[in-house]
Amino acid sequence: MGKTGWVTSRLPRSLFIALFRHILNVGQKGCYRTALELCKLLLNLSPDDDPLAVSLMMDFYALRAQEYSWLVMLYDTYEPTKNLSMLPNFSFSVPLALYHLSNGSGQTSSRDKRESSKAAALAEELGNPETMRERADAMLQRALITFPGLLLPLLDKCSIQPDPVVASHAFYGPKAQTNQSKGLSQLVNLYVGRCFHVWKEAGVMHWLEDNVKKTLTEVDKNNPLVKEGEEMRKVRYQGTPMAIYRHILMSEIRTATAALPPALANNPVMSYDPLPPPDTTCGYTRPKSTIQQPTESSNILTTFFRSLLPNYNPDDDVNHARGLRGRWWLKAARKSSVSVAFIYSEEFTSEAPRRSMWGDTICCSHVTPTDGFLDGKNMPVR
Repeated sequence: MGKTGWVTSRLPRSLFIALFRHILNVGQKGCYRTALELCKLLLNLSPDDDPLAVSLMMDFYALRAQEYSWLVMLYDTYEPTKNLSMLPNFSFSVPLALYHLSNGSGQTSSRDKRESSKAAALAEELGNPETMRERADAMLQRALITFPGLLLPLLDKCSIQPDPVVASHAFYGPKAQTNQSKGLSQLVNLYVGRCFHVWKEAGVMHWLEDNVKKTLTEVDKNNPLVKEGEEMRKVRYQGTPMAIYRHILMSEIRTATAALPPALANNPVMSYDPLPPPDTTCGYTRPKSTIQQPTESSNILTTFFRSLLPNYNPDDDVNHARGLRGRWWLKAARKSSVSVAFIYSEEFTSEAPRRSMWGDTICCSHVTPTDGFLDGKNMPVR
Protein backbone atom coordinates (compact mmCIF):
# COMPACT_ATOMS: atom_id res chain seq x y z
CA MET A 1 0.00 0.00 0.00
CA GLY A 2 2.90 2.32 0.65
CA LYS A 3 3.95 2.12 -3.00
CA THR A 4 0.60 3.18 -4.41
CA GLY A 5 0.02 6.35 -2.38
CA TRP A 6 -3.35 7.42 -1.05
CA VAL A 7 -5.40 4.45 -2.15
CA THR A 8 -8.10 5.08 -4.74
CA SER A 9 -10.60 2.64 -3.25
CA ARG A 10 -12.82 4.09 -0.55
CA LEU A 11 -12.76 0.98 1.65
CA PRO A 12 -9.03 1.16 2.59
CA ARG A 13 -9.32 4.94 2.97
CA SER A 14 -12.15 4.38 5.42
CA LEU A 15 -9.80 2.29 7.56
CA PHE A 16 -7.21 5.09 7.63
CA ILE A 17 -9.81 7.72 8.47
CA ALA A 18 -11.44 5.58 11.18
CA LEU A 19 -8.08 5.02 12.87
CA PHE A 20 -7.23 8.72 12.65
CA ARG A 21 -10.50 9.76 14.28
CA HIS A 22 -10.11 7.07 16.92
CA ILE A 23 -6.69 8.52 17.77
CA LEU A 24 -8.24 11.94 18.27
CA ASN A 25 -11.02 10.50 20.43
CA VAL A 26 -8.77 8.54 22.78
CA GLY A 27 -6.39 11.49 22.97
CA GLN A 28 -9.18 13.79 24.08
CA LYS A 29 -9.97 11.32 26.86
CA GLY A 30 -6.40 11.45 28.17
CA CYS A 31 -5.32 8.03 26.85
CA TYR A 32 -2.11 9.39 25.37
CA ARG A 33 -0.17 6.13 25.37
CA THR A 34 -3.00 4.40 23.51
CA ALA A 35 -3.12 7.27 21.02
CA LEU A 36 0.63 6.96 20.49
CA GLU A 37 0.42 3.24 19.80
CA LEU A 38 -2.40 3.84 17.33
CA CYS A 39 -0.24 6.46 15.62
CA LYS A 40 2.46 3.84 15.19
CA LEU A 41 -0.07 1.45 13.70
CA LEU A 42 -1.44 4.04 11.30
CA LEU A 43 2.03 5.07 10.18
CA ASN A 44 3.07 1.45 9.62
CA LEU A 45 0.13 0.95 7.24
CA SER A 46 1.78 3.36 4.79
CA PRO A 47 5.15 4.52 6.12
CA ASP A 48 6.46 5.94 2.85
CA ASP A 49 3.47 8.08 1.90
CA ASP A 50 1.80 8.83 5.25
CA PRO A 51 -1.44 9.90 3.51
CA LEU A 52 -2.92 11.48 6.66
CA ALA A 53 0.36 13.05 7.88
CA VAL A 54 0.21 11.20 11.19
CA SER A 55 3.86 12.15 11.75
CA LEU A 56 2.65 15.67 12.55
CA MET A 57 1.04 14.51 15.80
CA MET A 58 3.18 11.57 16.95
CA ASP A 59 5.50 13.91 18.84
CA PHE A 60 2.59 15.43 20.75
CA TYR A 61 1.28 12.10 22.03
CA ALA A 62 4.82 10.95 22.82
CA LEU A 63 5.34 14.04 24.99
CA ARG A 64 1.98 13.67 26.71
CA ALA A 65 2.64 9.97 27.34
CA GLN A 66 6.13 10.87 28.66
CA GLU A 67 7.76 8.62 26.07
CA TYR A 68 10.69 11.01 25.78
CA SER A 69 13.38 8.43 25.05
CA TRP A 70 11.32 6.83 22.31
CA LEU A 71 10.71 10.19 20.64
CA VAL A 72 14.42 11.05 20.62
CA MET A 73 15.36 7.63 19.27
CA LEU A 74 12.71 7.95 16.55
CA TYR A 75 14.19 11.28 15.52
CA ASP A 76 17.75 9.95 15.48
CA THR A 77 16.72 6.94 13.42
CA TYR A 78 14.75 8.70 10.68
CA GLU A 79 16.41 12.11 10.51
CA PRO A 80 19.06 11.01 7.94
CA THR A 81 16.42 9.70 5.52
CA LYS A 82 13.23 11.64 6.33
CA ASN A 83 14.65 15.08 7.24
CA LEU A 84 12.42 15.34 10.29
CA SER A 85 14.23 18.53 11.31
CA MET A 86 12.41 20.29 8.46
CA LEU A 87 9.12 19.81 10.33
CA PRO A 88 8.48 22.39 13.07
CA ASN A 89 6.85 19.83 15.35
CA PHE A 90 9.94 17.60 15.53
CA SER A 91 12.32 20.57 15.64
CA PHE A 92 10.70 21.83 18.85
CA SER A 93 9.35 18.64 20.46
CA VAL A 94 12.60 16.64 20.37
CA PRO A 95 14.63 19.24 22.33
CA LEU A 96 11.73 19.48 24.77
CA ALA A 97 11.90 15.71 25.26
CA LEU A 98 15.66 15.96 25.86
CA TYR A 99 15.03 18.72 28.39
CA HIS A 100 12.67 16.47 30.36
CA LEU A 101 15.14 13.59 30.18
CA SER A 102 17.92 15.80 31.52
CA ASN A 103 15.69 16.62 34.48
CA GLY A 104 15.02 12.93 35.16
CA SER A 105 11.41 13.01 33.93
CA GLY A 106 9.73 10.09 32.22
CA GLN A 107 11.80 7.39 33.92
CA THR A 108 8.89 5.98 35.95
CA SER A 109 6.12 6.41 33.42
CA SER A 110 6.32 2.84 32.11
CA ARG A 111 3.68 0.35 33.11
CA ASP A 112 5.87 -2.60 34.08
CA LYS A 113 9.47 -3.55 34.79
CA ARG A 114 10.10 -4.60 31.22
CA GLU A 115 9.05 -1.22 29.88
CA SER A 116 10.97 0.54 32.63
CA SER A 117 14.21 -1.28 31.82
CA LYS A 118 13.73 -0.58 28.13
CA ALA A 119 13.27 3.14 28.78
CA ALA A 120 16.35 3.16 31.00
CA ALA A 121 18.40 1.52 28.25
CA LEU A 122 17.28 4.14 25.76
CA ALA A 123 18.16 6.91 28.19
CA GLU A 124 21.65 5.48 28.68
CA GLU A 125 22.23 5.55 24.92
CA LEU A 126 21.42 9.26 24.90
CA GLY A 127 24.14 10.05 27.44
CA ASN A 128 24.23 11.64 30.87
CA PRO A 129 21.90 14.48 31.91
CA GLU A 130 24.49 17.17 31.21
CA THR A 131 25.01 15.91 27.67
CA MET A 132 21.28 15.74 27.03
CA ARG A 133 20.79 19.26 28.36
CA GLU A 134 23.50 20.65 26.09
CA ARG A 135 21.99 18.89 23.11
CA ALA A 136 18.52 20.14 24.03
CA ASP A 137 19.77 23.74 24.16
CA ALA A 138 21.56 23.44 20.82
CA MET A 139 18.56 21.87 19.09
CA LEU A 140 16.13 24.42 20.48
CA GLN A 141 18.31 27.32 19.38
CA ARG A 142 18.59 25.78 15.93
CA ALA A 143 14.80 25.40 15.79
CA LEU A 144 14.26 29.02 16.82
CA ILE A 145 16.66 30.22 14.12
CA THR A 146 15.07 27.98 11.49
CA PHE A 147 11.45 28.81 12.39
CA PRO A 148 11.43 32.29 13.97
CA GLY A 149 7.76 32.80 13.08
CA LEU A 150 6.69 30.19 15.64
CA LEU A 151 7.83 31.95 18.81
CA LEU A 152 5.33 34.80 19.13
CA PRO A 153 2.24 32.70 18.23
CA LEU A 154 3.36 30.12 20.80
CA LEU A 155 3.77 32.73 23.52
CA ASP A 156 0.44 34.29 22.64
CA LYS A 157 -1.30 30.90 22.81
CA CYS A 158 0.29 30.27 26.21
CA SER A 159 -0.90 33.70 27.41
CA ILE A 160 2.69 34.82 27.97
CA GLN A 161 3.71 38.41 27.40
CA PRO A 162 6.97 38.38 25.41
CA ASP A 163 9.96 40.41 26.47
CA PRO A 164 9.95 43.87 24.83
CA VAL A 165 13.40 43.22 23.39
CA VAL A 166 12.19 40.02 21.74
CA ALA A 167 8.90 41.48 20.51
CA SER A 168 10.58 44.51 18.96
CA HIS A 169 13.44 42.60 17.36
CA ALA A 170 13.23 42.31 13.57
CA PHE A 171 14.09 38.61 13.65
CA TYR A 172 11.17 37.56 15.88
CA GLY A 173 8.80 40.44 15.17
CA PRO A 174 5.65 40.39 13.02
CA LYS A 175 7.76 40.41 9.87
CA ALA A 176 8.94 36.88 10.69
CA GLN A 177 5.36 35.63 10.32
CA THR A 178 4.48 37.59 7.19
CA ASN A 179 7.65 36.57 5.35
CA GLN A 180 7.12 32.83 5.75
CA SER A 181 5.24 30.89 3.09
CA LYS A 182 1.64 29.74 3.46
CA GLY A 183 2.70 26.12 3.69
CA LEU A 184 5.04 26.85 6.58
CA SER A 185 2.40 29.00 8.28
CA GLN A 186 -0.01 26.07 8.22
CA LEU A 187 2.55 23.79 9.86
CA VAL A 188 3.33 26.43 12.49
CA ASN A 189 -0.32 27.08 13.29
CA LEU A 190 -0.99 23.35 13.50
CA TYR A 191 1.84 22.79 15.96
CA VAL A 192 0.98 25.80 18.11
CA GLY A 193 -2.70 24.90 18.27
CA ARG A 194 -2.00 21.31 19.29
CA CYS A 195 1.15 21.44 21.43
CA PHE A 196 1.01 24.72 23.33
CA HIS A 197 -0.04 22.81 26.47
CA VAL A 198 3.32 21.04 26.76
CA TRP A 199 5.15 24.38 26.79
CA LYS A 200 3.16 25.70 29.74
CA GLU A 201 4.64 23.20 32.18
CA ALA A 202 6.72 24.42 35.09
CA GLY A 203 10.27 25.38 34.16
CA VAL A 204 9.80 24.92 30.42
CA MET A 205 8.98 28.56 29.70
CA HIS A 206 12.06 29.78 31.59
CA TRP A 207 14.21 27.37 29.61
CA LEU A 208 12.68 28.67 26.39
CA GLU A 209 13.29 32.27 27.42
CA ASP A 210 16.98 31.63 28.11
CA ASN A 211 17.50 30.06 24.69
CA VAL A 212 15.63 32.85 22.91
CA LYS A 213 18.05 35.37 24.38
CA LYS A 214 20.99 33.25 23.22
CA THR A 215 19.61 33.11 19.68
CA LEU A 216 19.26 36.89 19.59
CA THR A 217 22.95 37.13 20.40
CA GLU A 218 23.78 34.78 17.52
CA VAL A 219 21.53 36.74 15.16
CA ASP A 220 23.25 40.00 16.03
CA LYS A 221 26.60 38.31 15.35
CA ASN A 222 25.41 37.30 11.86
CA ASN A 223 25.77 33.61 12.54
CA PRO A 224 25.84 31.61 9.25
CA LEU A 225 22.95 29.50 10.55
CA VAL A 226 20.68 32.55 10.32
CA LYS A 227 21.38 33.00 6.62
CA GLU A 228 21.07 29.27 6.04
CA GLY A 229 17.67 29.15 7.71
CA GLU A 230 16.45 32.11 5.69
CA GLU A 231 17.47 30.49 2.41
CA MET A 232 15.87 27.23 3.45
CA ARG A 233 12.53 28.91 4.17
CA LYS A 234 12.56 30.52 0.73
CA VAL A 235 13.21 27.28 -1.12
CA ARG A 236 11.13 24.82 0.87
CA TYR A 237 7.47 24.82 1.93
CA GLN A 238 6.27 26.01 -1.47
CA GLY A 239 2.85 24.42 -1.72
CA THR A 240 1.15 22.18 0.80
CA PRO A 241 0.77 18.43 0.16
CA MET A 242 -2.74 17.05 0.14
CA ALA A 243 -1.90 14.83 3.12
CA ILE A 244 -1.34 17.90 5.31
CA TYR A 245 -4.64 19.41 4.16
CA ARG A 246 -6.43 16.20 5.15
CA HIS A 247 -4.68 16.25 8.51
CA ILE A 248 -5.69 19.86 9.20
CA LEU A 249 -9.30 19.30 8.17
CA MET A 250 -9.70 16.19 10.31
CA SER A 251 -7.85 17.60 13.33
CA GLU A 252 -10.25 20.58 13.50
CA ILE A 253 -7.72 22.91 15.13
CA ARG A 254 -9.01 26.45 14.71
CA THR A 255 -5.66 28.16 14.31
CA ALA A 256 -4.78 25.74 11.51
CA THR A 257 -8.12 25.64 9.70
CA ALA A 258 -8.23 29.44 9.66
CA ALA A 259 -5.11 29.45 7.48
CA LEU A 260 -6.55 27.11 4.85
CA PRO A 261 -6.87 28.47 1.30
CA PRO A 262 -10.34 29.72 0.32
CA ALA A 263 -10.77 26.88 -2.16
CA LEU A 264 -10.83 24.43 0.77
CA ALA A 265 -12.24 26.59 3.54
CA ASN A 266 -15.34 27.69 1.61
CA ASN A 267 -16.17 24.43 -0.17
CA PRO A 268 -17.95 21.57 1.62
CA VAL A 269 -15.73 18.63 2.54
CA MET A 270 -17.12 15.20 3.34
CA SER A 271 -16.04 14.25 6.85
CA TYR A 272 -16.09 10.54 6.01
CA ASP A 273 -13.79 10.99 2.99
CA PRO A 274 -11.94 14.33 3.04
CA LEU A 275 -10.19 15.31 -0.19
CA PRO A 276 -10.33 12.00 -2.07
CA PRO A 277 -7.87 11.50 -4.96
CA PRO A 278 -9.06 12.48 -8.45
CA ASP A 279 -8.99 8.86 -9.67
CA THR A 280 -10.97 7.51 -6.73
CA THR A 281 -13.27 4.55 -7.21
CA CYS A 282 -16.37 4.10 -5.07
CA GLY A 283 -17.27 0.54 -4.12
CA TYR A 284 -20.57 1.52 -2.56
CA THR A 285 -22.30 2.76 -5.71
CA ARG A 286 -25.27 0.54 -6.44
CA PRO A 287 -25.43 -0.59 -10.08
CA LYS A 288 -28.41 0.53 -12.09
CA SER A 289 -31.24 -1.94 -12.20
CA THR A 290 -31.85 -3.67 -15.53
CA ILE A 291 -35.49 -4.37 -14.68
CA GLN A 292 -37.87 -2.26 -16.69
CA GLN A 293 -40.17 -0.34 -14.42
CA PRO A 294 -43.89 -0.41 -15.27
CA THR A 295 -45.10 2.59 -17.20
CA GLU A 296 -48.72 2.03 -16.30
CA SER A 297 -50.44 0.74 -13.22
CA SER A 298 -54.02 0.13 -12.33
CA ASN A 299 -53.74 1.94 -9.03
CA ILE A 300 -50.78 3.59 -7.35
CA LEU A 301 -52.20 2.89 -3.91
CA THR A 302 -52.63 -0.78 -4.76
CA THR A 303 -49.05 -1.02 -5.95
CA PHE A 304 -47.83 0.58 -2.74
CA PHE A 305 -49.68 -1.91 -0.53
CA ARG A 306 -48.48 -4.83 -2.62
CA SER A 307 -44.89 -3.63 -2.20
CA LEU A 308 -45.28 -4.07 1.57
CA LEU A 309 -45.86 -7.80 1.20
CA PRO A 310 -42.86 -10.09 1.87
CA ASN A 311 -43.30 -11.90 -1.46
CA TYR A 312 -43.37 -8.70 -3.51
CA ASN A 313 -41.45 -8.90 -6.78
CA PRO A 314 -40.91 -5.86 -9.04
CA ASP A 315 -41.18 -8.14 -12.09
CA ASP A 316 -44.80 -8.73 -11.23
CA ASP A 317 -45.50 -5.03 -11.74
CA VAL A 318 -44.06 -5.20 -15.23
CA ASN A 319 -46.10 -8.27 -16.13
CA HIS A 320 -49.17 -6.79 -14.50
CA ALA A 321 -48.89 -3.60 -16.53
CA ARG A 322 -48.40 -5.55 -19.75
CA GLY A 323 -51.43 -7.67 -18.95
CA LEU A 324 -53.59 -4.60 -18.39
CA ARG A 325 -52.42 -3.10 -21.66
CA GLY A 326 -53.14 -6.33 -23.56
CA ARG A 327 -56.63 -6.67 -22.10
CA TRP A 328 -57.39 -3.10 -23.08
CA TRP A 329 -56.31 -3.78 -26.67
CA LEU A 330 -58.43 -6.94 -26.84
CA LYS A 331 -61.45 -5.12 -25.46
CA ALA A 332 -61.04 -2.38 -28.07
CA ALA A 333 -60.79 -4.98 -30.83
CA ARG A 334 -63.94 -6.81 -29.74
CA LYS A 335 -65.92 -3.56 -29.60
CA SER A 336 -64.95 -2.94 -33.22
CA SER A 337 -66.34 -6.37 -34.25
CA VAL A 338 -62.91 -7.83 -34.90
CA SER A 339 -62.54 -11.41 -33.70
CA VAL A 340 -58.79 -11.47 -33.54
CA ALA A 341 -56.56 -9.38 -31.25
CA PHE A 342 -53.04 -8.61 -32.16
CA ILE A 343 -50.42 -8.49 -29.44
CA TYR A 344 -47.09 -7.33 -30.75
CA SER A 345 -43.94 -8.91 -29.34
CA GLU A 346 -40.30 -9.29 -30.32
CA GLU A 347 -40.91 -12.94 -31.22
CA PHE A 348 -43.51 -12.06 -33.87
CA THR A 349 -42.66 -12.97 -37.47
CA SER A 350 -44.77 -12.89 -40.61
CA GLU A 351 -43.87 -16.42 -41.73
CA ALA A 352 -45.83 -18.45 -39.16
CA PRO A 353 -49.01 -18.00 -37.16
CA ARG A 354 -48.70 -17.16 -33.48
CA ARG A 355 -50.99 -17.28 -30.47
CA SER A 356 -51.68 -14.41 -28.17
CA MET A 357 -51.33 -14.67 -24.41
CA TRP A 358 -55.00 -15.66 -24.27
CA GLY A 359 -54.72 -18.41 -26.88
CA ASP A 360 -56.30 -16.57 -29.86
CA THR A 361 -54.82 -17.53 -33.21
CA ILE A 362 -53.25 -14.68 -35.14
CA CYS A 363 -53.10 -15.00 -38.91
CA CYS A 364 -49.83 -13.43 -39.94
CA SER A 365 -50.80 -13.12 -43.58
CA HIS A 366 -53.51 -10.59 -42.70
CA VAL A 367 -51.74 -8.62 -39.94
CA THR A 368 -48.41 -6.83 -39.89
CA PRO A 369 -46.70 -5.34 -36.82
CA THR A 370 -47.13 -1.78 -38.07
CA ASP A 371 -50.90 -2.28 -38.40
CA GLY A 372 -51.34 -3.32 -34.79
CA PHE A 373 -52.90 -1.74 -31.76
CA LEU A 374 -49.85 -0.08 -30.27
CA ASP A 375 -51.75 3.20 -30.33
CA GLY A 376 -55.17 1.72 -29.42
CA LYS A 377 -56.71 1.88 -32.92
CA ASN A 378 -58.88 -0.82 -34.47
CA MET A 379 -57.07 -3.55 -36.33
CA PRO A 380 -57.59 -3.17 -40.09
CA VAL A 381 -59.13 -6.09 -41.95
CA ARG A 382 -57.80 -6.93 -45.40
